[in-house]
Amino acid sequence: MCLALTGATEKSENHDRAVKELRRAGPQTGPLAPTLSRLLKLKNRSQYQSANVVEREALNAVGWARKLHAGAKEVLAPK
Repeated sequence: MCLALTGATEKSENHDRAVKELRRAGPQTGPLAPTLSRLLKLKNRSQYQSANVVEREALNAVGWARKLHAGAKEVLAPK
């Protein structure tokens, strides 16, 4: 989305920078930044910690991913 809207992307592996980049990309993506942030925080915990993700968190993650996907489809839709 960032590349499509701004013509550039940092391609950072730093999650905080990725969220900030999405926020700065424009009015269509700015509201999606908190959703990406929540999803990435859960990703870190589920990937790097031994604690399991509970069902509610997994269901929330699916909802967040769907919201980001819908936003991407809207941004990237042919005009």
